[in-house]
This record gives sequence, C-alpha cells and structure tokens, in this order.
Amino acid sequence: MVANRMDHISRVGIVIAVVQARSFAGAARVLGITSSAVSKQVQNLELDLQVNRTTRNVSVTEEGAIYFERAKRALEDLQEEQEQIYELKSHPPGPLKVTRQWLL
Repeated sequence: MVANRMDHISRVGIVIAVVQARSFAGAARVLGITSSAVSKQVQNLELDLQVNRTTRNVSVTEEGAIYFERAKRALEDLQEEQEQIYELKSHPPGPLKVTRQWLL
C-alpha cells in the first residue's frame, strides 16, 4: 500500500510537469524520462482518479486546474519540509564542545 501511495505521488509530480510544460514531450525533457513514460504515468493517475481525457491535446479542465493547484502546493510543502529537515541535520542543535585527546 505504501508503494502504491509513492507511485501516486510520483504521478502527481509528472502531471504537474505536464501542465507546466503544456506538453508530454516538454515534461519528459524536464523530468529526464521518455514521453511514453510520461503518458503512461498520466494514464495511471487518470485510472486512479477515475477520470478520462477526451483528446490528446494537453488542456486542463476546471477540475484538473483545481487538482493541479492543490497538488502543486502539496508537493511544494513536502519539498520545503524536506529542505528544513536537511537544514536541521546540517547544524548542531546546541553548542559544540571540542575536546583534545593525545595519543601516546
């Protein structure tokens, strides 16, 4: 179940890239994957959400625009949290005490 959620999150990121690039090929270039991989992941997300595209042209429906904005914000929040964790790990939580040991 966790792997399936991770797949879903990855697919959301791909859909965001498609909307921003306004094409599957553009998203593929940005993501460093093939256009067919982008298309397959978008299809899988559509199946997950039980929605259908009616055309090969990339245009966002009203529902899609709402989903895009919320999903984009959620992924940005996750990225920000990850950066905060890295920042916390890169700085000691308090004063650093250094001792000197002599080897004899």
